[in-house]
Amino acid sequence: RLAWEIVTNGAPERDLAGADLSGTNLRGADLHKANLSGANLSGTDLSGANLSEGNLERANLRGAILDEDTQISGKWRLVWEIVTQGAAGRDLRESDLSNADLSGTNLSEANLAGADLSQANLSRANLSNADLTGANLSGTDLTGADLTMADLHGAILDEETTQIDGKWRLVWRIVTQGAPGDDLRNADLSRANLSGADLSEAYLEGANLSGANLERANLSGADLSYADLRGAMLNEETQIDSKWRLVWEIVTQGASGRDLHETDLGRADLRGADLSGANLHGADLIGAHLSEANLEGADLGGANLMMAELVMTALRGATLNESTQIDGKWRLVWEIVTQGASGRDLRGADLSRANLGGADLSGANLIGANLEGASLSEANLGGANLSGADLSWANLRRATLGGDTQIGRKWHLVWEIVTQGAAERDLRDADLSRADLSGANLSKANLAGADLAVTDLSGANLSEANLEGANLSGTILDGATMPSGTKHD
Repeated sequence: RLAWEIVTNGAPERDLAGADLSGTNLRGADLHKANLSGANLSGTDLSGANLSEGNLERANLRGAILDEDTQISGKWRLVWEIVTQGAAGRDLRESDLSNADLSGTNLSEANLAGADLSQANLSRANLSNADLTGANLSGTDLTGADLTMADLHGAILDEETTQIDGKWRLVWRIVTQGAPGDDLRNADLSRANLSGADLSEAYLEGANLSGANLERANLSGADLSYADLRGAMLNEETQIDSKWRLVWEIVTQGASGRDLHETDLGRADLRGADLSGANLHGADLIGAHLSEANLEGADLGGANLMMAELVMTALRGATLNESTQIDGKWRLVWEIVTQGASGRDLRGADLSRANLGGADLSGANLIGANLEGASLSEANLGGANLSGADLSWANLRRATLGGDTQIGRKWHLVWEIVTQGAAERDLRDADLSRADLSGANLSKANLAGADLAVTDLSGANLSEANLEGANLSGTILDGATMPSGTKHD
């Protein structure tokens, strides 16, 4: 009825604040000087309508239909273009977009330098790689906006009225005010544009700087212990202590075969680094994070690896000697993968989260061993005794089990599922709790009443599976194909 009144009688200067006019036909309507602040005009046909001098602050113009005859100020026509067509990469320097509803809009790589975005709604907007230098963001709603690599140098934010996620407020403060000597321990600065920032003497222990732009930044004297530098961008103008530049080189470019003997890499985050065949003789690796790193064939003679994190680290073929300082657990893991452990007594051994892929454990005594989260992929377990062993979340893919392998029924079933698949299999009431079934084919499987508590089913195929009454408490389903055929987020 409201739309009919507007079209029939016109609505000049009428107060229509917050009105829902979405999808209506307002062709040729007289709305000049009307108050349409906060109105929903999405999908509305405004062809030939007169909106001159109208108040369209925070109005939703998505999908609205405007033509050449629509009378509307240049500012609001621009807003309409942005929300309807997107503005990725568009030059919007110095534009007046104040009080505009730009929520959810794609403004990636847009040039918004000096733009007036005060009081605008940019919640959930894509501002990745956008240039916001000097932009006015006072009172702007940036909740949930993607500011990955956005340039916030000199942008104007109001401490009280600008709504922005804490991560990006911190980034803005660093690039605008500097952070020399600041306590930024464990801060999430990943994929942030910190180019030219002053982070000298800053405490960045445990900070996430992965993918961050650190070109021309001053990190001299900064504590980067355990900082994640993977994929960060540094250049010759980046001021950073030589130790941490080396760490950056290793995690970003790899160091296979590199001569790093007697190098100080203590307390460095080297997760996933390729150090295969590297010369680390006498290196200081005290407390280093080396989880999932490749140390195959590396020379670790005389190196100090005490308190180093070696979860899922590849140690096959590495060289250790009597002077190598390493926790007993990891020396044992090294012995197993390098020398083999056929027939070895490993009762009660702590091999949790160890990379034992391809190891010869045939005939080994693993009674009561802790193999939680360990990788036994392609390991030879023929004739091994795994009675009472904890195989929670252990990777059993392509492991070799023989008729003489002693292993609990539960874990034998898990091995069958991940190695052979279980499409259409009857697994009613099966105990599969705490198992690593990631990527398993369970399509059309009958899992009614099955215990899948805290089971890793990420990436698994559960299409048309029967999960009626199954215990899914704490189950990891990231990327799994659900019974309905949809992907789980």
